[in-house]
Amino acid sequence: AGNDSHGNFYYMKQIKIPFIKLFISKKQIFGRFMTIFHHNENDPIQGLKNKKIIVGNGPFLSFHLESLTEKHFIGEEIDSGQYKLVYKSESTSEFGEIIKIKLIIGSIQNRKKRLIINPPNNYNFKIKHKSFIRMELLTNKLGFVFTNPIWTK
Repeated sequence: AGNDSHGNFYYMKQIKIPFIKLFISKKQIFGRFMTIFHHNENDPIQGLKNKKIIVGNGPFLSFHLESLTEKHFIGEEIDSGQYKLVYKSESTSEFGEIIKIKLIIGSIQNRKKRLIINPPNNYNFKIKHKSFIRMELLTNKLGFVFTNPIWTK
């Protein structure tokens, strides 16, 4: 992620009511957003092309799915079937305690989402039709992570 540094000198300025009210604050969030990509050569362009991306502002969350014979990672496409969710999440005192992890299973066929809050590691579930599986994380200090999905055929 980038930073917009056009000479604000550590003041945040916002227009509340056009031509009437201006809001100024010294509370500035600077340089906290990051994009993490998974690619052997540490090349963000290839990471984007391979769809192996997570975005967050400090904490970490990544996952993969396991079938009986294979592991499937973020950005990959899999067949319908029975899978086990395996994930890793971490945070520090700077970003806060992890308070919520979401597993989102979205059906492309009927445009519905199934939401599982704080799923256990090694959670088993079945996918019957064209779907996506992604995760989110939230901390008590508003740290967050969003993952790219694993897609089903």
